Amino acid sequence: MSIINFLRGQGMSNDFVLPREVTVSGSVETAISGRIEGRVNGDVRSAARIIIGKDAVVRGHVYAADLVVWGKVQGDVFVTNKAVICDKAHIKGDVTAMVMEIREGAVIEGAIRKDVLHAPEETPEETNPDTPTVETPEEDGQASTWF
Repeated sequence: MSIINFLRGQGMSNDFVLPREVTVSGSVETAISGRIEGRVNGDVRSAARIIIGKDAVVRGHVYAADLVVWGKVQGDVFVTNKAVICDKAHIKGDVTAMVMEIREGAVIEGAIRKDVLHAPEETPEETNPDTPTVETPEEDGQASTWF
């Protein structure tokens, strides 16, 4: 899904906007989607989608359901659904998301991880009762050569 399709259909009428001229010193916590165009010196937490604009700077960790980054983030990013890292984005920290789209030109100075916390646990393979077991002889203290 492209970024345009990702944003299309996502109503922005009830979303918050942090303007370019505003600097927040402290954490931002919200249950609604929003767009950050200014600066945040603290963590950003949202149960919805966050868009970090091209001139925005976040100095803290970002936690969101969906995330689009055009600007700068200096901290780790945790996304429970989809993260889109655009071509002008610069992230100095680790990025963890279930689904990730990284555009050519984006810079990530950190690890990239797929969120596997919600993946089903692996079950151990069952042994086939028809498979014969191979017994290994006990060591008798003598060295053997293979060459």
